[in-house]
Amino acid sequence: MLDQGSLKLRPVLVLTGCTGRFGTVFCQRYAHAYSLIGVARRLPEAPVHGVHYLQADVEQDARGLVAKALGLHNRIDGWVNAAVYSNWQRMPELGVEEMAMHMAVNVTAPYALAKALLEQSWMAAGFEANDKQNRNILNISSIAGHKLFAGKGRGAYSSSKAALNMLSRQMAYDFRGHGVRVNALAPNSFPGWLTTEAVCDAAHALLQGRENGLVRILDKDLQYDEK
Repeated sequence: MLDQGSLKLRPVLVLTGCTGRFGTVFCQRYAHAYSLIGVARRLPEAPVHGVHYLQADVEQDARGLVAKALGLHNRIDGWVNAAVYSNWQRMPELGVEEMAMHMAVNVTAPYALAKALLEQSWMAAGFEANDKQNRNILNISSIAGHKLFAGKGRGAYSSSKAALNMLSRQMAYDFRGHGVRVNALAPNSFPGWLTTEAVCDAAHALLQGRENGLVRILDKDLQYDEK
């Protein structure tokens, strides 16, 4: 067990969607590496040791969620947006409300949370402190936002992930003046084409690295970056 002095040295990381496929494995794999705050609509039946869980709908109250997370350690060093909404339904059968929900969870919420975090903490901390602490945001996207999967009913999901990719690039440009990095990770299906562990390892690498403004594409036996 880490003592309190050791805990203070670990980056404080918030992970939304922590009970999903990616989030569960990331918590299991990296709870030792971070002071990890997991956010989920429903709390897990089998919580991972070392993870502090918060129950919230990411599309509801971004400022309130950020305030609660900040209150746990008085700082946040990284934020992973992994909460996702998906409904495989072909157009035009897909309802407008369903499209709006995809955008609310997969695009608007990541922006609202990042904006709230910047305004409630990172702006006041300043460029040098943020850069020194390697503060960054990682958006978990999908290869479906990069290339067309015709006839799969992914119209709304793919559109929202394409928007998230561009949002990540734009945020990287606009947040860099505050010493904050922003990247997106766009894997193929997992588990299947990729193992969930491989996707989590790629996410950890981006969190720990110094890249900015990347959309990192993960495919079977292939990884490349787009700016």
